[in-house]
Amino acid sequence: MSLQIRTASNSLGNLFVLLEGELEIESCIILKKQLIMLAKKNPCSIITLDFQRLEFVGASGIGHLVEIVQHLVTSHVHIKIANLRAEFIRVFKLYNFDPCHLLVDDFKLDSEQETPVGRSNRKSSEI
Repeated sequence: MSLQIRTASNSLGNLFVLLEGELEIESCIILKKQLIMLAKKNPCSIITLDFQRLEFVGASGIGHLVEIVQHLVTSHVHIKIANLRAEFIRVFKLYNFDPCHLLVDDFKLDSEQETPVGRSNRKSSEI
């Protein structure tokens, strides 16, 4: 399954980006461009990246994913991370980047609960 990126916004203008499927090097390049574009169009918004439905990250993709998050943080983009698995946290730390200060601990997306992506302005793209 290729990577699907679904975005939504809430009434405060904050953005939710749900990553679903598989993240490979090619899709990382597109993801980075989309996130930079979202940040430029919405400079005051908090962008929450949700990893709950990310099934697989290729070896080359994880390095690029860390670089994307680092780039957004150093560019002063208001970014949060939701549902990041422990193995991804360990990889982030291997790159000398601790994502723990970006983690949202009360954010859940599951099929039994209405989600921010399901509620509003859903956009989906498949890479």
